[in-house]
Amino acid sequence: MGYGFHEERLRTRRRGRIALIGAKWAVMAGVLAITAYLAHVAGIHLAEARSGNLSDQVEDLTAQLETTRREKDQLARDLATATAQAEELRKRYESDVPTGAISDLLRAVRTRLAAGVKPERLASLIAVAENTRRCDEKPVSKRFLVRLGPQRTPSDTAAFAERQILVSALGAPGTDASGRAEGWFDTAKPVTVTFTRIGGSETTATGVLPLQHAVVIKDLEYRFVVTAGEGRSFATATADACAYP
Repeated sequence: MGYGFHEERLRTRRRGRIALIGAKWAVMAGVLAITAYLAHVAGIHLAEARSGNLSDQVEDLTAQLETTRREKDQLARDLATATAQAEELRKRYESDVPTGAISDLLRAVRTRLAAGVKPERLASLIAVAENTRRCDEKPVSKRFLVRLGPQRTPSDTAAFAERQILVSALGAPGTDASGRAEGWFDTAKPVTVTFTRIGGSETTATGVLPLQHAVVIKDLEYRFVVTAGEGRSFATATADACAYP
């Protein structure tokens, strides 16, 4: 009787220990399940947070890309406008700034205006100017003495156009082998030829002979060619009269 009761107590203890162990494992399994669930939830939240951050970054980068594209398009338009303006300025410069023959003509016009010629006079001359000159084809040649200093002589002047134009010249004296001055001018050195009109106005041409020069009187232009004469002391002036302009 006592033995059976003892065995029953032992079985009861074993069942209690087994139940306790089972309860511990159940508690541990619950803790692990709860931990796993919390980790899963946390992972979902973290993934969502990361996804949200990436979406925000994508939106920011997309906005920056669009801004850059608009700026690029605006720069391209600005460049096209600047290029067109530069081309327009180049064309206007080429059109407004004279070059070549036009530049030479404008320079000559400015020179005559500075000398006191009236603009309407120049305009009228340009309006009737022609390439073909109407000349009398009867050149006149006269010989005269080339002066070596200020002293004047009756033979150092040649008259043309019914004495309306007087031509004279001043040269440098030639030298002999010893360097002494001779009584005639040196044809290898520059000569100054003076063209004096009635009233005392003068124009000159300077250089080594031959020299060319033109003098205008009313509607005639006298074109001169001055060369060294046959004698060593003389020069020869040849004039041809042409309609002017």
